[in-house]
Parts: sequence; structure tokens; C-alpha cells
Amino acid sequence: MKKIYQQFYQKKIKKFRIKAILFDFDGTLTEPAAIDFQLIRKEIGCSAQVSILEYIEKITDPEEQKEKYAILDHYETISAKQSVPQAFTEEAIIELKKWVEQIGIITRNSKKSVQITFANFQQLTMNDFDLIITRDDEFAPKPSGEGILHASKLWNLPCSEILMVGDFKYDIEAAKAAQAWSAFLKTPVYPDESICQPDFVIEQLHEVVSIVKMGLPLPNGKIPNDLLDTFLHHISSTTEQLLTPQVGEDTAVIELKKDHSLVITSDPITFVSGKQAEYSIIINSNDLATSGAQPRWFMVTLLFPPVITQLEIMNQFQELNQVANDFNISLCGGHSEITDAVTRPIISGTLLGEIKKEEMINKKDMSQGDLIFVTKQIAMEGTAIIAAEFSDLLATHGLLDVEIEEAKNMVEQISILKEAQIAVTSGGITGLHDVTEGGIATALQELAAVSHHQLKIHIEKIPIAPLTDKICSILHLDPLGLIGSGSLLISCKKDRAKDLSKTFSENNLILTQIGEVGKDGGKVIAFHHQKPAILPEFKTDEITKLYL
Repeated sequence: MKKIYQQFYQKKIKKFRIKAILFDFDGTLTEPAAIDFQLIRKEIGCSAQVSILEYIEKITDPEEQKEKYAILDHYETISAKQSVPQAFTEEAIIELKKWVEQIGIITRNSKKSVQITFANFQQLTMNDFDLIITRDDEFAPKPSGEGILHASKLWNLPCSEILMVGDFKYDIEAAKAAQAWSAFLKTPVYPDESICQPDFVIEQLHEVVSIVKMGLPLPNGKIPNDLLDTFLHHISSTTEQLLTPQVGEDTAVIELKKDHSLVITSDPITFVSGKQAEYSIIINSNDLATSGAQPRWFMVTLLFPPVITQLEIMNQFQELNQVANDFNISLCGGHSEITDAVTRPIISGTLLGEIKKEEMINKKDMSQGDLIFVTKQIAMEGTAIIAAEFSDLLATHGLLDVEIEEAKNMVEQISILKEAQIAVTSGGITGLHDVTEGGIATALQELAAVSHHQLKIHIEKIPIAPLTDKICSILHLDPLGLIGSGSLLISCKKDRAKDLSKTFSENNLILTQIGEVGKDGGKVIAFHHQKPAILPEFKTDEITKLYL
């Protein structure tokens, strides 16, 4: 992904959408060097400076031309019987069929040789391709762009939405002739792309998936972690920045002076149609608390739709002021406007705090043997949002009014500021990470990624409130992937775990051990009642299913 993004970045490509892909065949979909072109050239008398097909086409004697084609067909047939698909070619094509409308082949080989070679494929047949153009067809062979132009007309797509993938300069030249996009597949036979200047360079066919996805719209919710990691990879940081942007980090830490640092975080509120102001301060405070810092100063941007009234705006400001006072946070300023760019109020806040450098919690301090805990019960925020915005739907499924109210009241528990402060004072804390969009499953994956350690997690130990479980069951949602502010993941030294548990118990707070930190690896290793299991991954938060 990073290598592909770098190519887009370097070429400053701003607009891009691929709806169809055309592949070269021999050496691209199949292993290179299956056919001995040098032997063919020698037998038909063709020099290395001339293309074999063009050489034969220029022969004026029909019998001699027929004889030369027979020699070419003979060696192509031998090659086709021995030819096999490149590693993971079939898997790449199957994956690409999910993302593009059409997939085809344009080859200088004969149709007969292509048919023979497909007998060596395990998962694909010629019928899996929407178009196959060989030299037996009426179009001039590559480097002519005629085949690509025909595909464009047949599929009713502009060439600017077609990608040509091949391992030889003729493939790239054909794409340029038709004004289509091009990707050069580097192989041991043709390792140098500089002779043809393609749009993209790849080393394996599955990289085509990354190229295609760069032009596709994303679903609602967080930017996928792999994409976000790619973007953040290109961000430069100053020497004063002690904590750089990365997946799994919700704050930035900047050195102010010798022993103090400024901690900054920023988050918008998009899911909730009520209490956005309260949510904004709480959610940003949650992020800041994971560094060990105390929230101090808040800047806010408020965007209102044109239907907003003066009273509604006044209520938002009053709520912001009240919650800020409750958290002892100063409202420093920001921006507000009414705009048709939004359909409901959007609040985006930036929160700042201060901390002594030696007191900062850094997830990179996590080490093998540390224990992993989670506070409260998961998915409380999602439960509260669903109850507030989909109460009628829940009622139609038999949920009682008292249950809906109980679910709504879970919103009162979405702050983790107290838990974070208690954890830090107990000592031995090596990492804090709050659960937000994508639920605890995504939070665990983020914590593993940023700490560069494996997390051994026992799924059955993850605490879920019976009401949350009931609502998720009714709506066919997985609570492990449901937005979950209010739950805090804690990594603690094993020899300090008893002190942590005791401190939480004394403060009447729920703390559950759900796993431990393993060796280096940066991924989650899941178990269910001691047996290996798979922790589900969520491309978007489960709650987004209710807004479709």
C-alpha cells in the first residue's frame, strides 16, 4: 500500500477511478520466460531489433508467411502446455472482480495457446474474463492501442477509467496510445520500467488491488488503519514533537521546556444528533487522558445546517460552557458558522493539556508479560446511541420502555477520565488506549500496532452488559465492533496488577483482565475458552449499518 501511495504522491495524481482492467497474458498472468523467443527468431530468420509478429506480417509471399506462422504456433503450443499462472495470480483476479466492472486480456499470443494455458489454471477459466483479445482478432496487436479502444467502446467506458497491466514495453505503449492508465509488472525477464515510463510500477499482481482502491469511495466511519498508516508515513515531525502521528495514537506530545510537554488531541462528533457539545469535550478528554495528561484548554469548531435556530445555537454554547466547567477546562475560542455543507450540527474540538515528561504514558513502553485490562463494559456508547436514535425500532422488537431508558442512560458512563487518572496514580501502567469507533476489536488491533507487540486476548472474558448483548442480538450487530467510549484498555506491569485491581475496587469501578502482552509482532492473538479463535475485524463501526 505504501509503495503504491508513494507513486500517486510523486505523480501528484488528483483524480483517478478505474472501472476496468486489461491484462497482458504471457509473462503477466503466467510465469515469464516460458517461451524461447531467441530460438524462434533464429528459426524464422528474424533479427533481435524487429518484433516477431511485425516481421512475419511484412512477408509478402503467402506460403512463406504461413510457414513462419506455423513455426511460431509450434513453439507457442509447446510453451502453452508448460505455462502456469504466476503465484497468487488467480487470487488477485478473484479479488479484483469485487472492485471493478470488467476484466479482460489483450495478448499477442494466439487464441489456441491461451486456451491450452488455461488448462493449467486451478481457479479461473477463460469464461471468468469479460473480454479476451488475441492476435487472431481483427485488431492490430500491441503496441497499437486498438484493442484497448475496442474494450472502451464495448464496455461503454472512457479509456481514462481503464488500466492496462503488462510486463513489456508494448503493453505500456498500447495504454499510452489509447490514453489509458498503465501498470508495469517487473519480472526477472523485464526488470527495467524506465524504457517505457508507465504510470505505475508493481512487483506482484495483487498490488493492482491497491491501485484500484485508491480511486474508490470509502464507507462512513474511520479511515481504514492500513490507509491511515500509509498517509501518516509521509508526515514529517519536528524535533520538539515527542509523539508522532501514527495508528493507535490519539494524541500529539510537544516538548515545551526541559521537563514539561504539551499534549494535544482532536476529534469531531458525527454519530450523535443530541448532546454533541457534551460528547465533544468528553471524547477529546478521553483521548488526552490516555497520555496521562490533565485536560486544560479547549478550542472548538461548530458547523450548523441552515435550518438551525438561534435557540438551538444558544443551547449548544450553554452546554459547551457547562461541561467545560464540570471538567475544569477553559474554552479558549474556535470558529462557528452556518453552512449547507452539513445536514446536522457538527462539532470538532481540539483539546490541550500539560504533563511532566517523566509522567507521560507511552504505549511503546509496553513489554512482554504485561497484563491487559478493560474498564466497565464494552459498547456502552453504541448502546446509548442506538437507544436514543432508534428507540422506535427497538420497541418494535419487543424492548421495554424501561430497558430503552436504561440503555440511553449508558451515555452517562462514556468518560474514562477518572479511570485513567486512578490507573496512572496506582503505578506500573505501560499503556492506555480508549475504545472508540470500531469497538474493542479495533482498539485492540490499534494497541497491538502502536506497541509493536502481540496481544493475547481471551474473547470470553471481555465484559458485555446483558442489555447491550440483547440489543445487538436484535439488530444483528456484533458488540465487539460497536463504538465504545467509556471503556479504557490498560496495560500494566504484572507485579503491579494487584495494586491496580485494589485501587479500582476501592473506587467502585469495574476492571476486567482480558489478556496479556506477548512477544514482538504487532497483532492480536485471540482465544476463546483456551482454544485459538479469530478476533473479527471491522472496516466500519457496526453502528453504521443502522444508517444505511
